[in-house]
Amino acid sequence: MKPFDLSKHLPLIAILRGIEPNDIIRIATLLKEQGFTMIEVPLNSPDALESIRRLVEYFDLNEMMVGAGTGNNRRASSRCGCNWCEFNGYAEYECRCN
Repeated sequence: MKPFDLSKHLPLIAILRGIEPNDIIRIATLLKEQGFTMIEVPLNSPDALESIRRLVEYFDLNEMMVGAGTGNNRRASSRCGCNWCEFNGYAEYECRCN
């Protein structure tokens, strides 16, 4: 059996649903080492804004896009500091929410 070659399937967005902030950098770093360049943290994850804040501070956003997903309104996503926010399934790239 041939080993699975992830590089043939990138770019993919890694959706880190349910990850605690204390684990987010470790997991995101492992994903980056495997070639992922886009990470989404759904806003219904535990302390999602803190996880996004940590990712934004840790990674160069020119190398790793960090996004907020599962947002149901702009106000809920307005403090994320990410590269994109997704509202009701529609992504807004480069929103740079603050």
